[in-house]
Amino acid sequence: MRSSSYIFSILHVLILIFSYFIKDPAPLIYASIIICILMVLDKLGKGIVLLEVIALFNSFIYLFMPLMGYMFYTKNNAKALMYVRFMPIPQAQYFELALPAITGFIILMCWPLSQKNGDDGASINLRIEDARELLRGNERTGLTLMIIGILSSLLLPILPQSFQYVFTLLFLSAFTGLLYVYFSGTTPLKRVYMVLFVIFILIGALQSGMFTIVAYMGMTVFSFFFLNRKTAFWKKLLMFMMGVFVLIIIQSVKPEYRRQVLGKGKDNQALELANLVSKKIEGVGNLISPEFMWPVYYRANQGFYVAMVQNYIPRVKSHDNGGKLLVVFASAFVPRFLWPDKPMAGGFHNMKYYTGFILRGYTMNVGPLGEGYGSFGVTGGILFVMFLGFLIRVVYRQVFVISKKLPLIIFWLPVLFYEVSYSGENDSLQIINSLVKSILFIYVMYKAFPTVLKPSPKNPYHSS
Repeated sequence: MRSSSYIFSILHVLILIFSYFIKDPAPLIYASIIICILMVLDKLGKGIVLLEVIALFNSFIYLFMPLMGYMFYTKNNAKALMYVRFMPIPQAQYFELALPAITGFIILMCWPLSQKNGDDGASINLRIEDARELLRGNERTGLTLMIIGILSSLLLPILPQSFQYVFTLLFLSAFTGLLYVYFSGTTPLKRVYMVLFVIFILIGALQSGMFTIVAYMGMTVFSFFFLNRKTAFWKKLLMFMMGVFVLIIIQSVKPEYRRQVLGKGKDNQALELANLVSKKIEGVGNLISPEFMWPVYYRANQGFYVAMVQNYIPRVKSHDNGGKLLVVFASAFVPRFLWPDKPMAGGFHNMKYYTGFILRGYTMNVGPLGEGYGSFGVTGGILFVMFLGFLIRVVYRQVFVISKKLPLIIFWLPVLFYEVSYSGENDSLQIINSLVKSILFIYVMYKAFPTVLKPSPKNPYHSS
């Protein structure tokens, strides 16, 4: 496992080097996507699949989808022309920024952790065993977290905005509770609790038309369940392909589903989704056609918004040398009651600031890569995104350092990194803000509720 992880990182180093010498980016982008998929599949069953999912997601939305735009969704494509979704700048200009930036981001984020503080192999197995021991006789904690999380999600729609983030974290803690229940081993009716929780999450996704939490939380939580399962590579590849197929189908029918269920108020959400999926699968023979993949391209091409920034700055507006980003980073550490008008995460202000485009009725964002370029230009933008990758790795590694004393903290990884996992399509504030608030939230839980994060008695530095 360790040798393959280094091989994947070294291959991405080679892609980074070649990106400055090879004019055609397509072979390098295909290589990056394939390597990221191999990283996920290789890690599955051996460790926690989290950073690898973030790497694959960013490679897909910043490299693969924009490449599809230059290949298929040009001005000659009727839908791309009608919806103005063709890439607005030349291919060379876009990938001069995106290819080295995202490759460098992946390298610094996914460079293998040491065996001492690793997230795979003997290191993670030791932490899991320590966690299991702490959960024995403490089985109700996981169920309590799940119940509190479910109640918090039900209260979210009626809460003032100032309370919503705390209750969102309480809701996400239900996934930690799910892991507590799974690894407790002796909880009565354990499987029943887990199935009921999954049903609750799926019902919530159907009612809202939002499947984000199913997709981004699902893979990391599933990797916990899959630990130490020796599965043939072809079986893992088949599972991965089936998962991708399901996501493509859901993404393809989601706009119509939202119109039918949310717009027209149809009650039977599951039946409506099943009908739409059934109709879509009838055309599965055209799965890789530009027509079939259009909804995925429209939704997942984050490079389009970055290209809008490149088309706007510095042609219309000068780079600000990090002025806006400095305010963004500062705002993540200052409570809103002390800074009432501090920046908010979201795309409205970023799109107006970095592209001159004013959003009306829908959401989009320039992403960290767009912010980095808008602030510092090509070289500075590349370094900025690489810095974010390094920052994510530092926080991730620190969880495993702390887990020597607090083994149960590894089950809080889904809470800590949930928003980070899809932040590539949002902004830097979401990364910093979610990490800071999640860390503070977990710390409060540790101090206020000792049974939730009990220290390991095996730790030589622990004193009761």
